[in-house]
Amino acid sequence: MLLLALLCLPLMARATHIVGGEMNYSCLGNNQYEITLTIFRDCYYGNPNAWFDDPASIGVFDMNNVLLQQVLVPLMNNDTLSPVLTSECLVVPPNVCVHTTTYRTVVTLPPIPGGYQLAYQRCCRNQTIVNITDPLDTGATYGVNISEKALQECNSNPKFQQWPPIYICVNEPIVFDQSAIDQDGDSIVYRLCTPLSGADPDIPMPQPPNNPPYEPVNWINPPYNVSNMLNGQAGGVALQIDPHTGLLTGLPNTIGQFVVGICVEEYRDGELISTTRRDFQYNVGLCGESAAAFTAPDIQCESLTVFFHNESVGATNFIWQFNDPGSSSNTSTLPNPVHTFSDTGLYTVLLIAAPGSPCEDTAVQQVYLQQNSLFAGFEYDYTSCTDSLAIAVTDLSYDTVSSLVSWIWELQPGGQASQEPNPTFVVTASNNYILELTVTAANGCEKTVLQGIPARLIDAELVGDTVAVCPGDGMFLNPGFNPDYTYSWAPAPGLEVLDEPNPYVLPGQTATYTCTITDAEGFCQVVRQATVLVPEPVWVEAPADTAICSQEYLLQATSNTAQQFIWSLDPLFSNWLGQGPELPVSPMGPVTYYLLARDIYGCRAVDSVTVAGHAVDILMATEQAICPGDYGAVSVANLDPQDILSYSWSPASLIVAGQSAATAFAQLSVPGTYTFTAVVQNQYGCSRIDSTFLTLIDTSSQEALLTFVQCSGYTVLFSSSSVNAPFYQWHFGDPANPGATAQGPSVSYTYPGPGQYPVSVNLSSFIECQDTLSLDVVVGEPQVVPAFDWEITACSDSVTLQFHDQSVNGQSTIQSWEWDFGNGLLASGPNPVLTVYESGELEVFLQLTSSDGCTDGVSQTVPVQILEVSLPDTVIACPGQPASLNPGADTGLNYLWSPPGFFTDPTAPNPIVVLDGPQVFSVAISDETGQCQVERQVTAIVPPPITYELAPDTVICEEDFLLYAESAQATDFVWSELPDFSVVIGTEPELLARPGPESRYYVRMADDYGCFVTDSVTVGSRPVLVFVDESTSICLGDTARLTAINLSGETLTFAWSPGVAILEGQGTSSVLVSPMASQVFNVVITNELGCSETRAAHVFVDNTAPP
Repeated sequence: MLLLALLCLPLMARATHIVGGEMNYSCLGNNQYEITLTIFRDCYYGNPNAWFDDPASIGVFDMNNVLLQQVLVPLMNNDTLSPVLTSECLVVPPNVCVHTTTYRTVVTLPPIPGGYQLAYQRCCRNQTIVNITDPLDTGATYGVNISEKALQECNSNPKFQQWPPIYICVNEPIVFDQSAIDQDGDSIVYRLCTPLSGADPDIPMPQPPNNPPYEPVNWINPPYNVSNMLNGQAGGVALQIDPHTGLLTGLPNTIGQFVVGICVEEYRDGELISTTRRDFQYNVGLCGESAAAFTAPDIQCESLTVFFHNESVGATNFIWQFNDPGSSSNTSTLPNPVHTFSDTGLYTVLLIAAPGSPCEDTAVQQVYLQQNSLFAGFEYDYTSCTDSLAIAVTDLSYDTVSSLVSWIWELQPGGQASQEPNPTFVVTASNNYILELTVTAANGCEKTVLQGIPARLIDAELVGDTVAVCPGDGMFLNPGFNPDYTYSWAPAPGLEVLDEPNPYVLPGQTATYTCTITDAEGFCQVVRQATVLVPEPVWVEAPADTAICSQEYLLQATSNTAQQFIWSLDPLFSNWLGQGPELPVSPMGPVTYYLLARDIYGCRAVDSVTVAGHAVDILMATEQAICPGDYGAVSVANLDPQDILSYSWSPASLIVAGQSAATAFAQLSVPGTYTFTAVVQNQYGCSRIDSTFLTLIDTSSQEALLTFVQCSGYTVLFSSSSVNAPFYQWHFGDPANPGATAQGPSVSYTYPGPGQYPVSVNLSSFIECQDTLSLDVVVGEPQVVPAFDWEITACSDSVTLQFHDQSVNGQSTIQSWEWDFGNGLLASGPNPVLTVYESGELEVFLQLTSSDGCTDGVSQTVPVQILEVSLPDTVIACPGQPASLNPGADTGLNYLWSPPGFFTDPTAPNPIVVLDGPQVFSVAISDETGQCQVERQVTAIVPPPITYELAPDTVICEEDFLLYAESAQATDFVWSELPDFSVVIGTEPELLARPGPESRYYVRMADDYGCFVTDSVTVGSRPVLVFVDESTSICLGDTARLTAINLSGETLTFAWSPGVAILEGQGTSSVLVSPMASQVFNVVITNELGCSETRAAHVFVDNTAPP
C-alpha cells in the first residue's frame, strides 16, 4: 500500500517526469559520430506540461569542462512501454505508464587531446522516488565520455540490448539481462553506479546544458546507497550486476519508486576508452496476482453460524471446504457463504480461489466455536461533584472458564474513552450519558454492554459577577434561585441572614458576597461570588432661583459624575424640555424648571430652579394719520395682565394729554410724519422702550409730487415724495382690469399695451380729509429692454460660460447688474464668467437697476453639456494580435489619436492596433461643434508571447495517443477536432485521444490576460487489428489449424512460434500444427509501418486412450 500512497501524492507545478535515460555514440568514419539520446518520462504521475524537449540540447565539452558546441536535436517520435512480468498470474496496476523517445543526430568530433564529454540535462525526477533526497528538486544528466583513443580509433560505445522492466513485484526475484553489445569487440565491464543529478526547478531545461563536472544524486543513507538501491528494510537481496555478463539480480522487499544506475566501461588493450551510463526508475509494488484470502472470527462464542467474508483478488470462482464432519453441506461455491456448524469445536476452513486454473491459490483459517461463558456488566458511582462530576466505574464482568484480558470503555456524548478495568470519567455538563463497555476474555470471547448514566450538575448563577447599586439603595443577590438548593452565605457587610436563598443587601460601600450552593441530595456543591459596586454619590446643581427682565435665560447645570442631564416642567419628568447641561428658556412670570442627572450606573440626583420672567410684554399701535386741526392718538397695549405698567411718552412738546398713560394725545401743526416714543416700566422695575409714528396730512395740492416712468415692456413705475404717500391708494385706469389698485409711496403696474391711461390717487379711507389726484399716463413702446446672451469660452472636463449684457435703455442709464445662476451662484456686473462642472440646465436671471429707478429683469434657460468621455485607462494588447483601444467608443464624438504611426486611421473612434510591446497612446476628443475637447491617455499592456510545445505530428501503433500542450504562460487549454472549436473535446493540457488513420487535433491556449494562440497536431493510428482464437482442443496425433484474421485489410507479416510443431503455413496468417502435448503457439503480426502485436493460441491435446 505504500506505493499507492506514494503514487497518489498531488501533482505539483514542477516539471516532474524524468524516469531515466542513456546516451550512446557510433563512429561513422571521417570524424562523424551518430549520437543517440533515449529519454523515458512518467506519463501517469509526471507533470503533463513536462513533455519531451523539442529540441533536446546536447552539450559537447572538452576534458577541461569547456563547452565547445551545442547540438539541438528535434523530437521525432515517442512510444509507451509495456510492463513485462514474470508470471501470467501477475497483473500490473493501471497507474504505471512510461513514455520513451530517442533523439538521433550526427556530429563531427575531430580528435582532440583528452577527448570529449557529451551531456544532456533535464529536471526534474518524480516526486514519489523514495531512495534519494529531494527528488522533486533533483534533475538528471545523461551522457558519455569519449576518450582520445576512442576518437583516434573510430570507436563506438557498447549498446544495451534492452531497457529493464518498468515495474517489478515486491518479494519477487529480479533476473534481468542488462548486457550490452560492442560492435568493436572490446572488453566490457558492468557495475552499479550512482546516477548523476542535473538542472533544477528554476531552469529545468538548460540549453545548452551546464558545464561538467556533474554531482551524483544524494542517497537517503541509510538505508540506501550504491550497494543497496532497493531494499529499505532488513531482508531481501540487494540489487547487484554480474561484471562480466551484465545479469541484474536481486530480491526487492520494499514498495516504492527507486532510482537505479548502471555503468558500462569499455576497455581496449587494457585501457579504458569509453564509459556509458544508464539510470532508470524501478516501480516496486504489489502485483495483482490471484490470491485467496478471507476473514472470519478466530473465536466465536454462543452461536454456531459463521459469516465468511471473501477478500480474494484476481479470481471469480471459489470452492469453500468447512471440514465439518457432522454437516450435510460441507462445501460451498458462493463468494461469501454462511455456514452453520454442527457443534462447538475447532474447525479448519479452506478457500480455493480460481480452482483448476494455472493461477489457483488457497487460504486456510481456523475457527473456534464455543458456548458462551462471558458475562459483561458494570456499576457506577458519583465520587465528587463541583463544577464537574466525577463518575467512578466498577467492572462486574466475569468469564466462567477464562480470564478477562481487555476492557474498552466509551462515554457518549463527548467521546471519552478508557482501557482501564475500573476507570473514572469526569463530565462538565448536565446530560444523559451512555457508557459502553466491550470486554474480552482470554479465550477470545467478547461481549458489549451499555448503560445510561444521568449527570445533573448544579446550574446556578448569582445576580452577576459584578453589579452596581446606587448609594442608599439595596438589591437582591440571587433573584433566580432554585428552591431545591440550599444556600450558605459567607458573612459580609449588609448581610444578616446567611441561609437566605435570595438575600436583600444595603451595602454602604463596594462588597463581595460569597455563596456555597448545595443540591437537594447534598452531594453536588459549587461556590459562586457576586461583587456589588457602590459608586460615588452623584450630585447635581441647577442655578439659583432668579428673576429676569430679559426675554431669554440660559439654565446651566453642574455635577460631579453625571453623564446625562434632563430638564422638564414636570417633577416626574414625564415630558422633557431638553437634554444636556445647558437649556435656554423664555419664562413669562415665575416658572419652575426641574433637573434630573444620571451617572453611568443609572444613579440619579434631582434639583430645580424657579425663574421669574418679568420682562415687559407690550404691543405698540400701528402708524396713524390725522387731518389738520385734529388730535392724534398714540397707544401701547399691555399683553401681560399681571403687570402694572407706568408710561412716559416723548416728545412731550407735542403731547397735549395722557403723557403718562397708555394712550397719549398729540396735536400737530406742520404736515409731516412724527415719531413718538414710549418708555414702559412694570412693578418689578423692568422697562421697555418702543416707538410709533403719527402723520399730519398735507391738504395742499400734491399732484406735482406724482411721478411715473415706463420701464421694460409696458410696466410703469409710479412714485410720490408727498408726506401723504404712505397712505395713497393708486387706481391704474386699465379698462381691461378696472379693479387694479395698489397702496404705498412707490408702486408699479404692467399695462396690456401702448395707450393713454387715466390714473387717480386718493387717501386711505380712514382719513377724513380726502383728496383725489389725477394723472394721465401715456404708455408707449418700451425704451428699456433687458437681455443677455452667452458663449462657451472653454470646454473640457468643465464648461466656462461668458455672459454678455445685451440690455437696451433708451431713457436712462443702467446703474447695476445682478445675476442669479441658481444653487446660490451669484454675480454682478455686465459681463460675468461662470464655470460649470456638471451637465444640466441653468435658470439664469438678470436684474437691472437704472438711474430713473426702474428695476427690470429677464431670465433664460442656459443648457450646459459637459463632454463626458468613457475611455479605458488600460487595455490588454495580445502580442501580434489586433487590439481595440476604445471598445465602448461614442461614435458621435471626434477623435484624433497619436502617435500616428500606429494607426491606419488616427480619427477612428475605436482604432485597432497590432503591438509587440507596451505603448502609451494619446487621444484628443471633441464634440460635433468642436467647442469642447478633452485629452486622454490609454496605456496598452502587451503580455509576453505565449510560447508552447506541442506533441509532434506522428503515426503511432497504439489505439490511444496522449496529446499535450506545454506552455509556461498558458492557463487555459481547449482541444477540438474542428478548427472553429465549435465542439470541445478537452480542456486540460493533456488529452488522451483515439485517432483514426489520419486525425487532426486543434488546440487553443490562452493566458491570464485572455491572449491566445492556436495550433494543430496530426496523428495517425495504425495498430495491428487481428483476431486469433485463443484456444482449441485436439486428440493426440491430430492436427489443428490456427488462423489470424486480418481485421484492417492492411498488408501484414506473420511469424509463428515455436516452429517445431508447425507442419505448414509459417509466414502466413494460417498454420497447421500437430503438438505432442498441450502447448501455446505465439504469432507476431507486423504491418507496413513496423507496428506489431503478439497473439497467443492455446492448443490442448487430449492423450486419453479411447475405450
